[in-house]
Amino acid sequence: TTKIAPRVLAFGDDLTAGVHKAGTLFRPYAIRLQEVLRCEVKHIGLVGWSAEEMVSKLDAEACTDNCQRRYPGLRRELMLAMEQGQPYSHVIISAGMQDLLCQRSSRDIALDLQALHAAALQLGASTVGVSVGGFEADATACGSAELLALSTRQSWSLNAAEARDLSLTQERDHLNTFIRFLPRSSL
Repeated sequence: TTKIAPRVLAFGDDLTAGVHKAGTLFRPYAIRLQEVLRCEVKHIGLVGWSAEEMVSKLDAEACTDNCQRRYPGLRRELMLAMEQGQPYSHVIISAGMQDLLCQRSSRDIALDLQALHAAALQLGASTVGVSVGGFEADATACGSAELLALSTRQSWSLNAAEARDLSLTQERDHLNTFIRFLPRSSL
């Protein structure tokens, strides 16, 4: 098999967008991550979007977030990258915060997260899941934690507080927690 050049897509909600000051300033962690990993890291942060909305728009040409920014849906972005000969090797997925605020069941959120990961995995990318605080316990309690285990490729998880540190820190050492989740053999 041909090894593809490392290329990362950070896909998700407000955390990925790096929202600050009520949506008037954005500081996505992808910018700092690109500096540290020394490979391309693109981000799509859909402010105010739930995992359910992201799944419903996987193939959309344009998804408009609550700050009126437009991005393609996840599968659409991955397909475009493949068509251009620049596929993503890794996709970091951060979703579920809005779903929790809307009091959706952990099982439904887990199914949507599984669908997002599956879309990336089906197109050849490894995935990293950035979890929202407390979700893992809720998913385990309702018996749906196994829905997050994807068999086609390995996935990793990261606590949202660790990811938030990526957008705020200027210190390289604080990124080590995050970077250890990315497979060294492919970066």
